[in-house]
Amino acid sequence: MSLFNNMERYDIKSRIIVAVSENGCIGRRGSLPWHFSEDLKWFKEVTTGHTVIMGRKTWQSLGGKPLPNRRNIVLSGLLRTIPKGKTGNFVTWYLPAAINYVENKHDSYSREYFIIGGADVYKAALPLVNTVFLTKVPGEYGTGDGTFFPLWPLESGDWQPQWQISRESPNKLEFWIYKKLTQCSRFVDGVDNGYQCPS
Repeated sequence: MSLFNNMERYDIKSRIIVAVSENGCIGRRGSLPWHFSEDLKWFKEVTTGHTVIMGRKTWQSLGGKPLPNRRNIVLSGLLRTIPKGKTGNFVTWYLPAAINYVENKHDSYSREYFIIGGADVYKAALPLVNTVFLTKVPGEYGTGDGTFFPLWPLESGDWQPQWQISRESPNKLEFWIYKKLTQCSRFVDGVDNGYQCPS
């Protein structure tokens, strides 16, 4: 059974996707403090065909252009509009409004949505999502001028690793999927993950 078939089975719908260094850094001066092709490839594979929700600064870090083959929703009180494209991209100022739109749209782009940054949007989204796609980046970044994930390490909150994705990484990145303890499953395809979810 494929990874994405597993997702169907557990009805995973609301997600964060983020790359985080050992010291919790996710950005520096409005951009990523690293460039790892394997992480960019993973991000593209996972989010293509779905909805991505981001803050204005993340949108600007992408050059103000929609990510192709995805519905792009930008959270901002300053931006008025973005190119609508074929997927119906748009701007709203309120995260719950964006999520409500996706969950009630009932089209192919709305089966799953991904929160893709930045830090303030991640902070607002953590209570609302059930899954985090986490790329663990070795080393420390952003000391003094970095942007940091609002809950680090994830295990310090109500999160546990569900499984690690096996992928080649010349830069020794690790690709993990975390679930909220209240929604985790100890068994995936009959395999015991080795930790006890709350009853």
